[in-house]
Amino acid sequence: MKQLSAIAIAVSLILTGCGGSDNGDAGTSTGGGEQTKPSLQRLALDGYLVDADVYIDRNRNNIAETDEKLTATTDSQGKFTISEADAEFPVIVRAVAGRSYDTDKGGRLINTFEIAAPAGTAVVSPFSTIAVLEQKTLEEVATDLNIDSTTLDTDYVAAKQANANAKQVHAIARSLTLQLDNDLASSEANLSDIKTQLTNIQDKIAEQVNNDVDLDTIIVDEKGNVSESPKTVKDMMVGSTYYYVSTNDDYFHKEGVSEITFHENKVSFIDDNGKVGEHSLTYTDTGYITPDGEETIILLGEKLSLTVTPQNDLFVASQVNFGDNGYEKRVVTASEFAGKTLYHFWDDSTSNKADPDMAKITLNTDGSGVIVERQGLNWPETEMQGSWRISDQGDLVLSASDFDEDWVISFTTLTSQGLHVAYEDSRNQSKPLLFTENHDLADNLYREWLKLAK
Repeated sequence: MKQLSAIAIAVSLILTGCGGSDNGDAGTSTGGGEQTKPSLQRLALDGYLVDADVYIDRNRNNIAETDEKLTATTDSQGKFTISEADAEFPVIVRAVAGRSYDTDKGGRLINTFEIAAPAGTAVVSPFSTIAVLEQKTLEEVATDLNIDSTTLDTDYVAAKQANANAKQVHAIARSLTLQLDNDLASSEANLSDIKTQLTNIQDKIAEQVNNDVDLDTIIVDEKGNVSESPKTVKDMMVGSTYYYVSTNDDYFHKEGVSEITFHENKVSFIDDNGKVGEHSLTYTDTGYITPDGEETIILLGEKLSLTVTPQNDLFVASQVNFGDNGYEKRVVTASEFAGKTLYHFWDDSTSNKADPDMAKITLNTDGSGVIVERQGLNWPETEMQGSWRISDQGDLVLSASDFDEDWVISFTTLTSQGLHVAYEDSRNQSKPLLFTENHDLADNLYREWLKLAK
């Protein structure tokens, strides 16, 4: 089944330890006797943070500024290098919603956040972030938390396989990350609340240790409650059935909704035409591989996932069965949209070749509205003026002079991680439309799809 094939970026979880003190390279010759500047390896941890931006905070103001950004992002093992000259400055790592991902979890991150580390620290983590915000050394933070400082400045994800203390530190770090804000300034403003939650996290983790609970299976969530830890791609999918539908109009009309069940080493499917089949399957950190190809899961959840096929087609998938009777409509109200900006991305293709598109829809409180359609990675200056309202049927209705008729958008109950599925066909069997208020999430999911579609 061609559309079942998958796109994935195979990511190794095996990381060579890089904790401890700075150990710069001796420098390499450029061929003419000139030596290049040595570089120092660093590591960004919650789990390993992949494809996150790195900034050298040379003015020490705790702000990730454009002229401080390194060209390279963190690699597939959360590693990055800085020059010896930059070793005297603090480091900021910015994990970006929709692009960066954490190897502890499946799919791209849905929230942007920043972590930081004092100068000379090998590991950038939630713990080193507390050190920066409190203007303390990592050793002082470790003393406050009654944790061995050596554990905090080493690869505790790798070390936890043989070290119970490292496993406990990793569990605390995963939970602490959820308390951090999208930038250091916001985290600093909320530092008192973060520290209170950190104490609660430590207490809750200690309780789980005393109850012989596997710390890899739990997390202390944003509200301070012990919850099931986020699942990896394999954990989420094995034994689960997902219903897949394409956002491409051509594929949608040919294939409709497919029912796909994931097993340990294979995947079985039934398409809308009743065709039954199965393929062998290998899972990766960001998707899975079948004999037909690889698939990238750019957003992972039980209720809502987004995947991209080798044909660059974007699929919406859910464990909710919307294949039999269509989507379940959600009646919306004006208060949900007044004063909000929605980001909408869709496949604008008239063939089976994907054509990713995106628009920004501003819904003013007075009922007026503005729509701007993106042109590749740029936002044009041309704006489409119009209006919006909520119909008697609970649909969002957009009007503009450029429209031949009103655009009636019916939202569904398929809502997860700030992303909403909608449709525009009264028969409730149209291809899915995607909306979110989260700019970073929309921007980076669109960029990822656009990059794959080229």
